[in-house]
Amino acid sequence: MSQPDAGPSTIRVQTRDVDEAQALAADVYFPHRLRMLREPHRFGMRLEAARLGPLEIGLLTYDAETEIETGELGTAYEVNIPLGGARLYTHVGNEPVTADAGTAAVYSPMHATSLHGWHTGEPLFGLKIGRHALEAELSQLLGKQLRAPIEFAPRLDLGRGAGSQWWRLTRPLIELISEPAALLDHPLVIDALAHSVMTGLLYAAEHQYHAELEAPRSAAQPQPVRRAVELLEEHPDHHHTVASLAAASGASVRSLQAGFRHHLETTPMTYLRQVRLRRVRADLARADPGCTRVADIACRWGFSHLGRFAAGYRAAYGEAPSETLLGH
Repeated sequence: MSQPDAGPSTIRVQTRDVDEAQALAADVYFPHRLRMLREPHRFGMRLEAARLGPLEIGLLTYDAETEIETGELGTAYEVNIPLGGARLYTHVGNEPVTADAGTAAVYSPMHATSLHGWHTGEPLFGLKIGRHALEAELSQLLGKQLRAPIEFAPRLDLGRGAGSQWWRLTRPLIELISEPAALLDHPLVIDALAHSVMTGLLYAAEHQYHAELEAPRSAAQPQPVRRAVELLEEHPDHHHTVASLAAASGASVRSLQAGFRHHLETTPMTYLRQVRLRRVRADLARADPGCTRVADIACRWGFSHLGRFAAGYRAAYGEAPSETLLGH
């Protein structure tokens, strides 16, 4: 067996032992029973995974046709997507689902599951989402407590509409598994990624709260908007999400978003980026260019993609961040 990656958020393991493979995959995902269906002499397992706050993202590969059975997932939701043209034959409770590159299998915590696949040895992308985190995200979006766990439809169409957009948002996370970077150690980055993936899934996938989620809401009154603005101006370094701002402001997520659009003609997260850009500009203006890097200051204020940061900075101030640093 290979050893886990040294980084705190990632793991890379492989083994040719069935019992060890079962234990390793269970550590990342769920307790299960693993059974080889043919050619046991070819068996091998590889697992690469990274933890992003409440998300566990992984690539799981078996070299021989394999079947997995679990009980109720209990503590988490799961989305499975076969890569490389492979198919996964799975059951979500009693309902059979065939997952492939265009169809994700979506699992809720209340159902037992089974998976049958890896005929061609292609990896399976598995996204595990902590139950408490996802249900809290939906509760914040709706502005009320959930009456029951989220019951997702077991299929998500990745080929069109919201499902396709969600997959385009989520698929780049695979690169963080294969090439983990120091960005995984920044809570601001992790929180933003996890929030985007969870909120996107709640809007893209069908479930019993979906119609309610899509229903229009009235704009928040100025007081919640003012409170959110105060928080963003006073603490732009905090790990803000729209959900956390709504909770602190006494509004639902959607009513706060509507309030920002109505009163400020922007969104809470765009407003936060503007505040952080101002803080970056102030830090650059007073920094010593001989011992300061633009990237370090940008990262300190939560800008993980330096290309987009530089473009946004130039659009806001008419000059490159490096020009501000050099005093030009």
